[in-house]
Amino acid sequence: MEDQYTSFMRNLLDITKNPMQYLAAMHILEDANQKLDEDVKKNILDALQKRVDDNDPVAMFVLAALYITKWKKIVKEDPEKSCALFKKLAEYGEDSALILVASIYFAMHNHDEALKYYRMGAEKGLSKSQFITGSIYLSGLNGKADNEESMKWFKLSADSGNKYALNQLGEMYRSDTYQHKDYKKAIEYFQKSADKGFKEAQVNLAKCYATGLGVERDFKKSFFWAEKAAAPLEIDEDEQLMKELIAQIPLLFGTPMVIELYYTITNSKGNAQAQYFMGSQYEQGWGVRKDPEKAFFWTKKAAEHGEPSAQNNLAVMYLNGKGTEIDKKEAFRWAKEAAEAD
Repeated sequence: MEDQYTSFMRNLLDITKNPMQYLAAMHILEDANQKLDEDVKKNILDALQKRVDDNDPVAMFVLAALYITKWKKIVKEDPEKSCALFKKLAEYGEDSALILVASIYFAMHNHDEALKYYRMGAEKGLSKSQFITGSIYLSGLNGKADNEESMKWFKLSADSGNKYALNQLGEMYRSDTYQHKDYKKAIEYFQKSADKGFKEAQVNLAKCYATGLGVERDFKKSFFWAEKAAAPLEIDEDEQLMKELIAQIPLLFGTPMVIELYYTITNSKGNAQAQYFMGSQYEQGWGVRKDPEKAFFWTKKAAEHGEPSAQNNLAVMYLNGKGTEIDKKEAFRWAKEAAEAD
């Protein structure tokens, strides 16, 4: 008689079309069953392999993911097998698998193969692949930086509404190192990205309004966008699930695959730069009335989220009693944090 665990996982393959949900269920059940019998492991693997042999895309994704996770109760880590399965998925029309193939090669420091598969995805119109391809050309990870090539791929990605590409285009047009520098175009792209809720772009827009870079100086608009960026980000269930699952794939840490996840996690409690900027606005009276207590509140939030400039300013606030009571111990602690961050 088939064990309960295997039966559940086999039935789940019939129910779900979302491999991430399947992996999440496997993770939860493994936590609840620390001592899995070897026969149970084999049953699970056999069930998945049979579905793979029958060209089941969900099973292919699940097994490929298992080969690069640290859930070694089912299979041993094997990036090559994972790569082969994701390639097979791509052959069956799952273009997004190309990004995963590329990310595995990237993690294995094979940047030429990584760029090859990212470009394959980009040429098929995958917005994320286009953005990543642009990022590789911009950084020179393929051996030589190429601003024109990176701009081409960022624009294609931006045409699909990719908020990261829109913001990156803004940063390129704002940069002194880019030969086609154009502050007005920078504002245009920052605005589009900010309107899509990307906090990095909202911070960029707030700074532009504060300095008058490419736009008429307007502290009220600067405050508006800084406040939006400083607010916590609501993470939906899919993003939360991805956040939890990606922690099980250490092979892919630091690869372009996790760029979107990185932004989601780092901004989940609000953008630290924006919070520091809010503190400065309340401290200086830019666009709002001066308010030492609110300046302290936002500066402290930014400091707690790891912003070195905020940590240094918070130390000064504690030392001088600005917006809070004098506390030399806290002043020393935050000055130390800031120094260590540098």
